[in-house]
Amino acid sequence: MKKWDYEITVTEGQRNIIPRSARARERTPETVVFPDAPSAFEFVNAEVREGLLFSNRDFVDPSYRRVRYGYFVKEGDRFLPAGSDYGPPDPMYEPEDVHPSGPKNGKIAIVREVITGDAARRMGFDVAIVLEERDATAN
Repeated sequence: MKKWDYEITVTEGQRNIIPRSARARERTPETVVFPDAPSAFEFVNAEVREGLLFSNRDFVDPSYRRVRYGYFVKEGDRFLPAGSDYGPPDPMYEPEDVHPSGPKNGKIAIVREVITGDAARRMGFDVAIVLEERDATAN
């Protein structure tokens, strides 16, 4: 699973940009505080152009929109709906990731496939995540 480089939080109207990954801490070792969203936007936009990832980017970037994710469990040749939520347009999941929801009913969910574009839209989502359940005690 991809990791966020920075986390954006809001405290008393200020935007706090907290480095979380090693590469972010190399660039900005300490939290950077901006008085408002427009002043933080320039920093965020420059780092995004360099390929860094921001959690809560929508707190400073008015054009950034979370997209609808659909989750499906693969059983044989069928995909059974397993829920939906919203997430970043650039999926954080990668094949072989263990879904972070944790074990449920003695099983974990392994990401088998990440589907985007027209194929995901045909399934009713912007991003479709195909999962495979495995016995949690076997891992």
